[in-house]
Amino acid sequence: MSGVNKGVQACINNKLGREIIFIPCSAHSFNLAVKYACDCGTEFISLFNLLQEIYNYFTASNKRHYVLRKELESSEFGLLVKSLANTRWVRVTWFYLTLIIKSSVVDRKF
Repeated sequence: MSGVNKGVQACINNKLGREIIFIPCSAHSFNLAVKYACDCGTEFISLFNLLQEIYNYFTASNKRHYVLRKELESSEFGLLVKSLANTRWVRVTWFYLTLIIKSSVVDRKF
């Protein structure tokens, strides 16, 4: 953390006795930008709330979670249901965004 008073950067500054250069993590900066952009749209909020509720439903019961996991493992994708984590959904969204952009480039060629 980069807190001014008690963050890691402040602790290192105090130990070294000088100020060090702060370089923010680009993945987390991008994650915050996407998070704030999505917070303004109620559709995004509703979608991610629904996804979290679905996850909560299946993980609340070991039996439901087991049955779902077996079904997903036997599917062609072999997916695993995971709780929403901001950096995880940003990474996946970025992955699919690049695929969409690539496919639109291919569409323009034809």
